[in-house]
Amino acid sequence: MYKTNSIFKSEWSSNMLNRFSIEDISTTLVLGSCDARNLSRLIKRVYGGEVKNIWGIFYNPFSIYSELERLIDKSNKWEFGVYKFKKNGITIFCDPWRSWIRGESLEELRHKNKLFDRKALKTLLKLKNLVLVFGLAEVWFHKETNTIMNRVPIELPLNQINKEYGVRLAGLASLSRCLSKTMKICNEKLDINVTFTVSPVPLKYSSLNKDIVSASNKSKSNLVNACKSVVCTKVSYFPEYELLSHHSYFQEDGRHLTPEAIAYLLSLLIGKSVFEDLLGKKFYVPKVNKYGIIKGRLYLKSL
Repeated sequence: MYKTNSIFKSEWSSNMLNRFSIEDISTTLVLGSCDARNLSRLIKRVYGGEVKNIWGIFYNPFSIYSELERLIDKSNKWEFGVYKFKKNGITIFCDPWRSWIRGESLEELRHKNKLFDRKALKTLLKLKNLVLVFGLAEVWFHKETNTIMNRVPIELPLNQINKEYGVRLAGLASLSRCLSKTMKICNEKLDINVTFTVSPVPLKYSSLNKDIVSASNKSKSNLVNACKSVVCTKVSYFPEYELLSHHSYFQEDGRHLTPEAIAYLLSLLIGKSVFEDLLGKKFYVPKVNKYGIIKGRLYLKSL
């Protein structure tokens, strides 16, 4: 038996297990914020299947929608948001949404994206369920093209960022429109079940004129309200943010989830405890210190 915090065993948690029951978990992909990658890894570890999360982190709903639009509607809007910077005298071109893909020319970036498109589309077509985890409503955008970036283009000099990019808190109307379009692609063009949720991980920094706690709460609140505004028979809302508000779910830095919290989340998503299924299968998340610096691996504890 795996050790679980008493909070995991609350009566409310037991009731929650009866409210959600994603079926055929082996054909489920969790996409979005940092905890999405850990959930996908846990699903793969315990239940196997062919679905693998090959994506990096998507920080906001607009980047997730843009990724789906690119794959399903063959959109090339990403090219309007490409930015470049110098590294060791070499010009590097960066994708605005797939912030983990870059090339030494626009042609190389296009080629890498085409290769990724094939793998990504093949993965999407295997799915029966897609869980989208939204992290931020605070978004960076290019002032000239109004392209919303996946994250602030940190590779650029600060004076260039301030000159060419702006930051704003996306409101309920724009978020709801984005989520509605996301839902339409999932339901009508992919024919998969979609679940929206909001990451409980608080912001580390904010570029808005607010203290970090207020900025984080406002960002998460806007996301939660937008999700609930579009919930219908074609999309579910899973209250991850509301469920994991207690400090015991997080590691020392107060931002990274423990492996027990990840297993607890998956239990609620599929409607049954996964702790028994984890027996003999080691699962870990990156272990961080109080400053959020990775210091090895943190394994799920067993009795």
